[in-house]
Amino acid sequence: MRRRALAIIIALLASLVLGYQGPTARAVQFLWADYRAWAHCRDLSRIDGPHFFVLYPPGYEAEAHLILRLAERGRSELALVFGAEPRGKIRVVLHPSPADMAAMWRWPGGHTAAGAYLGGTLSVLAGASEGELYRVLVHELTHLFVDELARGGSPRWLSEGLAQLLEDELAGSLSVVPLEITWPPPDSRSWQPLDALFADPRRQDEAYLRSLVVASRLVEELGHDGLTAVLEHMGRGMSFAGAFKRVTGRDWAVQLDLWARRRGEGSPASREKY
Repeated sequence: MRRRALAIIIALLASLVLGYQGPTARAVQFLWADYRAWAHCRDLSRIDGPHFFVLYPPGYEAEAHLILRLAERGRSELALVFGAEPRGKIRVVLHPSPADMAAMWRWPGGHTAAGAYLGGTLSVLAGASEGELYRVLVHELTHLFVDELARGGSPRWLSEGLAQLLEDELAGSLSVVPLEITWPPPDSRSWQPLDALFADPRRQDEAYLRSLVVASRLVEELGHDGLTAVLEHMGRGMSFAGAFKRVTGRDWAVQLDLWARRRGEGSPASREKY
């Protein structure tokens, strides 16, 4: 009875903070992830590496070893990009089906994904090729690195944009983005936080594409070291705009206007690669 009451309290707290940023929300997300892993993975087998442990169902031992190897490789490559390393061992759960992943995270009906990250825990769907598994792991591990550096303070658009960008850089899957959807980044008069787009199921593709473009512009402008500095300032409690100004000396609105004035410079007529 006491355990059931604790589970209900954790679920209620998680429902209040999921989708929010900041240290308190992050702490509850870690608590929720630990609880869901405990509740869902108690009967799974486990293998350990230097920085990860993988939980997997019967019949998936070979794939679990592959995921462990690829995860260690992705962590090493991302550590070079960010100049930092996450602390402690990272939990990875291997799911035999989309329904199993949805059941662990209590997703609503119909929601599926090849991978997921929340509260220090990665979920990966079984059955993909080695190249696809590595792409998924790099994407989800980028979320973990951003979460660690910003201490839960990163807006979703920044985390998703960087995850797509580094997935392309490290896993070799170049994206071709329609310019009419993404170019240029909005100027300061039309800028609205991209996180709002993720809340609209009809605009998910647009949200991801726009996030990729803005993250690409940020890396071009600041380099990976500068972007890491922005994340670290957010980890000390600053907003994204405040952290950006601390690192660059420019207002975020000024930067948006600079990008808008470069409209079409050096870009093909209809499509651009990132």
